[in-house]
Amino acid sequence: MKNRKELVASGRTEEEVARIIGADSVHYLSLPGLVESIGLASDRLCLGCLSGRYPLEVPEERQRFQRTLGEF
Repeated sequence: MKNRKELVASGRTEEEVARIIGADSVHYLSLPGLVESIGLASDRLCLGCLSGRYPLEVPEERQRFQRTLGEF
């Protein structure tokens, strides 16, 4: 499994990601927009990988200086 620094969008702009994956453009949904598109209440979803808030502790996930999706 890749770590965060190995993911294609890590440290890159939307334009850079689009160029790397061969897309015309890349756009991200907001967290509320994602929840709305799924059609379930946010309290019924685990959004920890996006928000940094997990329904239970995941010791390996919390890394020094880790930021939430909203901070990018």
